Amino acid sequence: MPQTFFIDSDEEIISVIGYLRKSPEIENCFVFPKRSLVLQSAVNLRLFQREAEKQGKRIVIISQDENGRQLAERVGIPTKEYAAEINSLRPEVSGLNTEKGGRQMPSGELNSVVRDERSPEMPLSSHLGSDTFSSSGAPLTVSPQIITQRPPQTFPQQQESMPAQDTRRLRIRDTSPRYQTALNSVQSDIESPAVLSAKPVQQPVYSEKPRIVQQPAPPIRQQSNSMPTLVQNKEDDSSGRNQRLERFFRREPVGTSPAASYQGGMEDQAQLGSLASQSVSLPPMSPPVKTSPKKTSSWKIPLFFLGGIIVLLGVGAAIYFFLPKASILITPHDITHDVEAKFEGRTIAPIGNQDDDVVPVRKIEKNYESMVTTEASGKALSGNQKARGTLIITNEYSSDTQPLIATTRFETSDGKIFRLAESVTVPGMTIVDGKRQPGIAEAVVIADAPGDEYNINPTDFTIPGFKNGVKYEKIRAKSSKGFSGGGGSDESMLSITKENIDSAAQKLKEQAKQDFLVAIEQDLLPDERILIDSIEVIDTQMGELPLAGSLGERFDIKGGFTGRAYVVSEKILKEKLAHRNLPERKGISFRVTDATLSFQNVLPRYDEDKVTFSVLSTLMLSSVIETDKLQEELLGLDEEGIKSILEKHAEIKRIEVNFSPEFLFHNIPKNEERVSVQVISE
Repeated sequence: MPQTFFIDSDEEIISVIGYLRKSPEIENCFVFPKRSLVLQSAVNLRLFQREAEKQGKRIVIISQDENGRQLAERVGIPTKEYAAEINSLRPEVSGLNTEKGGRQMPSGELNSVVRDERSPEMPLSSHLGSDTFSSSGAPLTVSPQIITQRPPQTFPQQQESMPAQDTRRLRIRDTSPRYQTALNSVQSDIESPAVLSAKPVQQPVYSEKPRIVQQPAPPIRQQSNSMPTLVQNKEDDSSGRNQRLERFFRREPVGTSPAASYQGGMEDQAQLGSLASQSVSLPPMSPPVKTSPKKTSSWKIPLFFLGGIIVLLGVGAAIYFFLPKASILITPHDITHDVEAKFEGRTIAPIGNQDDDVVPVRKIEKNYESMVTTEASGKALSGNQKARGTLIITNEYSSDTQPLIATTRFETSDGKIFRLAESVTVPGMTIVDGKRQPGIAEAVVIADAPGDEYNINPTDFTIPGFKNGVKYEKIRAKSSKGFSGGGGSDESMLSITKENIDSAAQKLKEQAKQDFLVAIEQDLLPDERILIDSIEVIDTQMGELPLAGSLGERFDIKGGFTGRAYVVSEKILKEKLAHRNLPERKGISFRVTDATLSFQNVLPRYDEDKVTFSVLSTLMLSSVIETDKLQEELLGLDEEGIKSILEKHAEIKRIEVNFSPEFLFHNIPKNEERVSVQVISE
């Protein structure tokens, strides 16, 4: 049958799970009062349900707390209302459920017994577990609530073994599990044996209107041939749990007091006659005093810790936000000043030179190549024009160079002859990474005769002059592009004029200067400026120019150049200008904040490593303010004091003070660490 546990309102889930683990029954009922701690948390109920599933047991929660029952049902724990279940959980009559020889009667058989009388020796359910056991012979009244009626039933074997007049007090052993303080508490589950009377006790017979017992009291163990002894229980079982059981069983239905129920029962027993019974006599014990262990709420310590942190943060915030701070913004006077000066730049300036006209300069030289493409603008008839093209000549004969004069013949495989337009020298073979590489040279060839049949596709060429010799196979040529320009009709075609060639040469020089500027700008140091008028570009190797009258839409020319120029530091020039031309107005000193520079009359002398030039500059000047000294004067001043400082220092145009927090303070703090001074420009 189910085992019932009665839980206090302040018991925690750890203790309730301990009861469940100790229970030997599969079905267990847990009675909770209103506002019980366990019923207020879904987490506790889920832990309770999970432990029951782990133990393989069924649990039912009985309580008058409607909210707690609803929460338990959401979790999945079956519940019952306390008012409907209390009468069945609290037996009205308690007897010894044993047969002769110590055999325990089945629960079903005991529940089916209809009792007509109540023995005066039997204890009341309200005193079950206490030391105040029924000893008087006063008659007992039976409750009028009758569910079923059966004829009186007695147990002869028990009646024969029980004396009729001897009444003794019997103390019932507390079988409730020990109170657990933690889930992992280790306790001994071994119970001390209870030595009871060796004589069988006769089952009492009740009147025609008894109350049916839905939950019989736990059977009393008997041990033959032994004297009655005191039941040995654990200290914890004889204190808190006994008192809670006694307090629960003293609850009576509405309108019936424990005294009246007890008196009525005694009267019914007197009318039924004398029933022989034998009880076990136990020494009297004083009522146990419940000593509840001090429970320290686990949430209090983190709460105190969190509160301390909040207090510290609040104090820090108050110190940071409410202590005065001031940010002072100073605006100086700004003016502009135009100056002109002449300087001499030297690549090697004398050490310790104090001359304001001498500044150090740096000379940059570079060798590079440039190329331009020019469109042809001439017109010519193609009837008598000869085809032309470019050949790539290779020398695999020896490491010596091979010169080829103009008009040297080159022959195609089909016998067409082309001649060199200009002399060319083919380099000899070289060794690169251990391998022999042939010498290579490019040359322009012209067809030996006019006609469009000489407009051939790329092909290989041989030199007929080396025929029947070793060089014939080792010095050869080939074209990478097709030849053009040959014609036998009167069609008009573009041709290259002398003006086109001269214009291309001038464009090449200008392009060479631009290429030099781009190259040296990548080598400039910070604050360096190029003296543009000092740039000199010299052509060291002019490329091949096309012949005037050649056919073609455009042509390319390239050449090798050497460029050089002087660069000067802007920072040094500004310092020279500032020391020489700084104005002073009404005793106010100024400093250069920025300047614009323009160079004129640049005269380079590369043979002497010198350059002379003039500078036109516009200086942006700002009045000099000593912030450290001014900060000391402003400490602790109010608005009137700040105005006096502004009148005293003519170099200051405006003072702006920002207080923090603004709504509490209007004086500059005296602590310099909480005052910042910054100079800003408009």
